[in-house]
Amino acid sequence: MSTQPPDPKTEDQDPALRPLLDIIQSRYGGRLDESQLDQVSEQLAGLLRDAARLRAYPLANADEPFSVFRPFRKEW
Repeated sequence: MSTQPPDPKTEDQDPALRPLLDIIQSRYGGRLDESQLDQVSEQLAGLLRDAARLRAYPLANADEPFSVFRPFRKEW
């Protein structure tokens, strides 16, 4: 049983974070120092949070992406 309090950084993390960090560390760990790995971890956690928010947004079957109409203007 662990006597250390839970780390607030890792308490509410996505379960996919640890395996993804393991892959990054195995591939690029020799080129990254500890502070760089921490930065990668923070950025990856942010991306996973953003992805979770996007997945949580309800969409109907007929919802489509917003498109911007830009008429073509031939250069003279």
